[in-house]
Amino acid sequence: MEEYRIKYNIGKEHAEIDNYHYYMANDPIQALIYHYKSIKKNKIDMQTLSVERYCKYAKRWIDESQVLQKDYAKNV
Repeated sequence: MEEYRIKYNIGKEHAEIDNYHYYMANDPIQALIYHYKSIKKNKIDMQTLSVERYCKYAKRWIDESQVLQKDYAKNV
């Protein structure tokens, strides 16, 4: 398992305020599905901006946002 963070904001009227959700997952798709389940459960309308994986060896976040190109929200 690896640590992922998903950057999001709460819609157009709050676009200047970005937040992060953190997940432990096997891959970026699984982290994104966890994120969408949380959105659905809490009935929140938000924009997902990026997905990043933490590399503990390089001590930096690596962009994994290519998973946003597919619509995984349908699977939730």
